[in-house]
Amino acid sequence: MRTLLLSAIVYLLGISVVLLLRPRFMFNQDGTWKEFGTLSSTHTMMPFWLFCILWAIISYMVTLVIVGEYRAGPVVAAAATAASMSPDNSAESSNSAEPIPVKTRPKKKSNGEMKAGYYVLEQNNGEIPKYVYYGDKPPTPPELEGDV
Repeated sequence: MRTLLLSAIVYLLGISVVLLLRPRFMFNQDGTWKEFGTLSSTHTMMPFWLFCILWAIISYMVTLVIVGEYRAGPVVAAAATAASMSPDNSAESSNSAEPIPVKTRPKKKSNGEMKAGYYVLEQNNGEIPKYVYYGDKPPTPPELEGDV
């Protein structure tokens, strides 16, 4: 959130500076915006709307660098780590992070047999629709199997 707020401040400062200075490559003599194009001197390759879009991207990237959230990718980081290791250092002595534990769900117990039957949605006019089981005996939910 801090990064976004800082980038918005940098963006608004840049826009306000451009609106105050009104550079000739973006604005006409009377202060109106130049149109996009290369046909005449009333056109420009950098209109104000294009500057706003590009400045938004640039201000966000600059803010990432200032705040320190922009880090080298895994390939660059791995290459830097490999280059910084001397031959006498082993992989265990390098600054490596501990692995993150992964949570796993317990596996459902299954006895391998499928019960014959199926559910069908029964809709009677004027009544609440309900599911009806067609088969020998409806399956019991796992939490109720011990109660039967």
